[in-house]
Amino acid sequence: MHTIGGDQPEFQVSKLRDLKAYLFTYSPDIVVLNETWLNKYISEGELISDKYYSIFQKDRTEKDMKTFGKKGGGVLILCKNNIGVETEIVKTKTDLPIVTILLKHKNTTPLCISTFYRYDYSGLE
Repeated sequence: MHTIGGDQPEFQVSKLRDLKAYLFTYSPDIVVLNETWLNKYISEGELISDKYYSIFQKDRTEKDMKTFGKKGGGVLILCKNNIGVETEIVKTKTDLPIVTILLKHKNTTPLCISTFYRYDYSGLE
């Protein structure tokens, strides 16, 4: 397992470069990231071209930032487009940062991949 951006990978320009370098150097089939620090102002196209990867993400909302008093959070799954599987997003009934996808390949059992961000509730009344 590789770490991109250190212990707290705030998505700054350098972290974005680190991610792109990692993707093009190692060419992983699937990447799961937590604490992405992504937000509505960073487009999927800035991360990686959808020519190479399908992008599934859920960013921390401004409401979350007000509630918890800090930036951060967010989750992301990247799945390479040329690995011969069909990807399907699993819908959830929550606003929490959870992303779940199903990978389907003919004649095999679907594989479920999920990631979530657990908020720090300490200090909340």
